[in-house]
Amino acid sequence: MIIFKNLKNNIIKKQDIKSILHLKKQNWKYPLKSQYKYFYSNLRPNDIHCMMYLKKNLIGYTLLRLREIFGTKFLLFDTYIISKKFRSQGYGADLLLFDNKIIKKKKLPSILVCRKSMIKFYKNFGWNLSKIKIKNKNVMYYNINKGKLLISKKYIKNISF
Repeated sequence: MIIFKNLKNNIIKKQDIKSILHLKKQNWKYPLKSQYKYFYSNLRPNDIHCMMYLKKNLIGYTLLRLREIFGTKFLLFDTYIISKKFRSQGYGADLLLFDNKIIKKKKLPSILVCRKSMIKFYKNFGWNLSKIKIKNKNVMYYNINKGKLLISKKYIKNISF
């Protein structure tokens, strides 16, 4: 049975953090020590951890970072990951639908930066492709009225990733 959790960073438990970092280690080759350091120094209290569990095992994770630019709050969609042994089984879709519900419930727009190979996947779940690129990666947005994208190339440096 799949269980979803979303927790603000200021109330997340150490065991959840450990599970998140071990899951991230499947994709990113940074040592756990540096991941812990990054986690504790770069996440803010209102950032939202979205976790998907199968039984008691964390199999999917995303981070919605609450940010603000020019007085407009938005959620920066970050760190989308599914455990290697559960990929291509539909769990990624389940997690993204869960994320979309949170974004809508918060009544905030969301943006993400992704590789070209992921565009079709996100589009299948209502995300739109922007003309803006960041370091040759694509910017996509969700829950934003067309024509009201939060950022432009001129101001991209003001977003803290």
